[in-house]
Amino acid sequence: MAATLVYILGLVLAMESGKVLNPVTFFCGLAILIAFVVLDKVNNYTTSSSVNLFSTVGRTQKLKHPSVIALLFAAFAAIFLSIFFLLQQQVLIGVNLAWLVLIAGLMTINFSRVGRIWAQPFQWLIEGLLVSPLMLFWGASLQGFPPVPLMSLLSIGLILLYAVVTLALQYPDYQSDMEHSHRSFILLVGWEKGIVIHNLLLILSFLLLGAYIYLGGTWRFHWAVVVMLLVGAFQILQLRRISQGLRPNWGLLKSTAMLLFSAVVYFFITGYLLK
Repeated sequence: MAATLVYILGLVLAMESGKVLNPVTFFCGLAILIAFVVLDKVNNYTTSSSVNLFSTVGRTQKLKHPSVIALLFAAFAAIFLSIFFLLQQQVLIGVNLAWLVLIAGLMTINFSRVGRIWAQPFQWLIEGLLVSPLMLFWGASLQGFPPVPLMSLLSIGLILLYAVVTLALQYPDYQSDMEHSHRSFILLVGWEKGIVIHNLLLILSFLLLGAYIYLGGTWRFHWAVVVMLLVGAFQILQLRRISQGLRPNWGLLKSTAMLLFSAVVYFFITGYLLK
């Protein structure tokens, strides 16, 4: 969901610059994104175990399931067909090819057993890099709009905001991760330090997003993005109350976190479309 929204934002940025929408490259890029997500879900399913996160027990049986086979076939078919059409459109060269290689490389880290073991505490960072800047630049570049310096502020702001959301979503699973030896980032740094990092990243992300809006001269259309800082403040308040020993409302925390990122990207998209 997050990656798709940011990919669409990249498309909108390209159109804002005067580029004409190329539906073939847009849908091919989107198909590759969805295919990688499907492969990630299948990998998580086939490697999941009630005994150990990295146990391979039962993996062979799961891979033989007709639904898994169908999903794998569809995902790889979508990737190869999309690459074929992108080559026909003569856009899978230069920087676009570099984005695809980077996307595939980061997804491979998530897929591989060694990568899942060593990179597990920092999986939020790997996912964040996929969401932004890669999906942002991928969406824009496929429409013939190369990244410009101002987009760096937007991409860094978004990756920090995604990190904020991901860290907040780790708290409901804190006890479970500790019991099953899942090395989440919050377990690695500790509950209190995790909250401090969460708060600092939230403030920094909105400072960067605000700077992007100010320098781009789009305050009139993107003021709602800054207003979402109130939702971020509410998320900080929730974590603070939980750290003080009050009864947590994990459902509300999850909803707030997902709303925060989705709404910010949505307001960026609609702001440019209404401009």
